[in-house]
Amino acid sequence: MRNAIAMAMFASLLLGCSGGEKFTVNGRTLTVADQMYTTRPMGRFDDCQGLSTSQVKIQLSDWAPECKFDKNFQGGADPTIEHEELDILFSTDAVPDYKLNGFTINPNTDCNVGGGPVYATFLHYAINGTTPDTTTVASGGHLTITKFDTTRTPLQGKFTITFAGTTLNGSFNALNCDM
Repeated sequence: MRNAIAMAMFASLLLGCSGGEKFTVNGRTLTVADQMYTTRPMGRFDDCQGLSTSQVKIQLSDWAPECKFDKNFQGGADPTIEHEELDILFSTDAVPDYKLNGFTINPNTDCNVGGGPVYATFLHYAINGTTPDTTTVASGGHLTITKFDTTRTPLQGKFTITFAGTTLNGSFNALNCDM
């Protein structure tokens, strides 16, 4: 029985689940159910042309599984309830020594014009919403990457991010969803 429990916990870790960390911004609470990341090696995401190249996007969401390549994926978030999501988009080209020093999250960073190496947002989706109805942009903080390569291993790290006067401290162990 102990072995079965240990194996279930280990499998949960490998799939990127965070164990239900909770983050509240502007009265909205995200209870993390799943995590994933996607990359644009030597490129940019279509909606974030202002940051430098070699972008990575980490998504922490309140639904699971989030990655459409997960064998248990059933179409994404339930549209009949509200959802929250924390997105952290960063450029490894902007800070070549990020493995040593991490990333500083600058105020006024924007995906259209840049301003820093990290663009972090806290998103709220209304019932039946397919795009966020509220987006809160980070005003500061720090992102530390403790494990990252482009293989199937999870991206691991921690963050301190300030949104609208609220500072969130957390960690991630996100599954690679580049397939």
